[in-house]
Amino acid sequence: MNPKVSIVIPVYNNSSLIDETVQSVVSQDYSNFEITIVNDGSTDNSDETIKTIIGKYSNIVIKYISQSNQGPSSARNNGAKLCNGKYLLFLDGDDKIDPTYIRKCVQYLEENSAVSIVYSESAFFEAQNGPWILPLYSQEQLLKENCIHISAVIRSEAFNNAGGFDEKLRYNEDWELWIKITSLSNSGVYKIPETLFYYRKRTDGTSLTDQTDRNYSSEKSRIYIYNKHYHLYRKAGLGFNKLMSATHEAYKYKKKYYNIWYKRLYYKFKR
Repeated sequence: MNPKVSIVIPVYNNSSLIDETVQSVVSQDYSNFEITIVNDGSTDNSDETIKTIIGKYSNIVIKYISQSNQGPSSARNNGAKLCNGKYLLFLDGDDKIDPTYIRKCVQYLEENSAVSIVYSESAFFEAQNGPWILPLYSQEQLLKENCIHISAVIRSEAFNNAGGFDEKLRYNEDWELWIKITSLSNSGVYKIPETLFYYRKRTDGTSLTDQTDRNYSSEKSRIYIYNKHYHLYRKAGLGFNKLMSATHEAYKYKKKYYNIWYKRLYYKFKR
């Protein structure tokens, strides 16, 4: 039996890219899925493009919501409200997944009832190519920094029990969701050791990770998350002073690592 997977695709000014994202879903070797596209107040011709895509893939169940710009958390939550799949996958409107991704994630979830989040190794494409290295997951490490990309396949029940995305957050909202889900019982995490998710680094510099105000906004979101989940940080022995100390040690290690001459040379040619 292949349980239904609901894919929610938020779109904001992705007119030239959304078809490639949808194609990566349609090309899956797993057929029991539905797609919900949420146009989050785009100012380009995304609306027209999405309607063309729906007509193009008339054999696929594609639901469509158009809303005023409310941010990615709201767009994903509103899309999830229309879904009835056992599993959820949030895929941004400019990213892609490997044709085997859904099948491999679902297979692991079906065989491991204590796991609620399955994701994979990931890579950049377009303006930057190569692996996207995220920290190895542990509950303590997750409290320090995000370890899981946005497009994990998750149990719908776990998403609902966690209350979905926090709509006060426009940055790090996926990180906060993972913190909530993993704090629940029977909410284990598994990472498939294959590169099956592809994050687009746009050539025009408009990827979320490239936006000029991101550092300040990300900083504010981190403070918000720490305050909201202070009880979890304290329980993990990550009071404010210890957390700052851990951050300082991580910075020193990273600086030492990248200052090794052959590492600098290697990354220079990788770019």
